[in-house]
Amino acid sequence: MNFATILAILILSTNIAVASDDLTSELTFITDGKFQDYHDNPARITIAINTDNKTQRAIKVISGNFYNKFVKYEEIYTWEKNERLVISHHKTKGLGVLRKQDGKFYKMFFDIRSDQLHPFHVMKGKCFMEHGQTTISIDMCSSMEAKNWIIEQNYAIEHLVKTLTPEARQHLLQSQKDWLAYTQSNKQLHRTCSTQNLCKGSRHTTGYASLNTKMQIERTQHIMSIYFYMN
Repeated sequence: MNFATILAILILSTNIAVASDDLTSELTFITDGKFQDYHDNPARITIAINTDNKTQRAIKVISGNFYNKFVKYEEIYTWEKNERLVISHHKTKGLGVLRKQDGKFYKMFFDIRSDQLHPFHVMKGKCFMEHGQTTISIDMCSSMEAKNWIIEQNYAIEHLVKTLTPEARQHLLQSQKDWLAYTQSNKQLHRTCSTQNLCKGSRHTTGYASLNTKMQIERTQHIMSIYFYMN
């Protein structure tokens, strides 16, 4: 079964859980999963996702509890194998899981790997299923994904500045300022190219949308590497 088939089955078979009222307005539910196990160094959990009636595909999750910052080890130890988790997206905290047993949202950073299904792939797939794959929808769905990656960046930076030394914090904030300036200039470049009819057709529109998403993924990886190597 290839990656595209697995993604399609996963989207169609998603069974959405219900969060508590105070979280419902904050969360977008992505897909159900079952807790499998917990690993340290780096701290992460493994979630099994049902892709069809016979097989399961595991998504390895780089947990947001790196160095006990988001989720305490003591909490993870109480989770039971195969208990239900809902991979969700919080509008300000980004990706994480909603634990059905206690109704709490746990912030987590998911692995960004080409050989694994990422929650943002599922969200983008749902967007395409709802709106089709036209030039407009590709631009819209890709822009949505890019904005979601920015949320991941902002949340990570917000917590890193509380941990880093003053000098390291200054470099982190300056690098993000420079990055935002670069992405804005790049956006203006493509916009000018389009409005002046230098770059024509849907290939430019969809190509830039895809490129922008890839850039945001790369930036997120750079920020997350700080978490990884701080241990």
